[in-house]
Amino acid sequence: MPQKTLGTKTVEVDDQGFLKNTADWTEELARLFAADIGISELSEGHWKVVKFMRERYLKNGDSPSIRTLGKESGVNTKELYALFPKGPAKLAAYVAGIPKWLHIPTWIGGIPGMSALVSWRMRKSIESLDIPPIGEFLELIHDSGCGMYACKATVDMFKMTKADFVSPVDDIITVGEFYEKAQGGEIIFT
Repeated sequence: MPQKTLGTKTVEVDDQGFLKNTADWTEELARLFAADIGISELSEGHWKVVKFMRERYLKNGDSPSIRTLGKESGVNTKELYALFPKGPAKLAAYVAGIPKWLHIPTWIGGIPGMSALVSWRMRKSIESLDIPPIGEFLELIHDSGCGMYACKATVDMFKMTKADFVSPVDDIITVGEFYEKAQGGEIIFT
């Protein structure tokens, strides 16, 4: 079992460095995990999110999504990204000592019938989860500080205008303009 040493504490972690046994978590350990990801001091906002994550996990057995955090933790999405840059749900789960949500490995899709089974299961899960409609999802992305741009070549090819896009789209830009805007940033979709 992998181990991680933080300060004077050594704990068991999973392959991605998340605390293996949630019962080992303490506020002192949370401070050490936070320092490990560059958060030197946990503010009141950090603690609000961390405690919400732990309570939700211990009650339901799952790690809350970014949408759930923004709606139910008492900290809005924009503030979540200020508190935990580059992935609030993942980083808050790390500090809270709970597992990150696990994805089914890609290879499992090659098993006959698995694609249909997983699609059916996903539809059932979506019915019970708090998945936002596309318009609200785009607002969440925009509110988190991400810029959303349409590709000028595609817009020209399909004879579209800015009026054809949803309001969170900031502008229509060329690839060169996109790379200038994204310089030094983290590009998620191109």
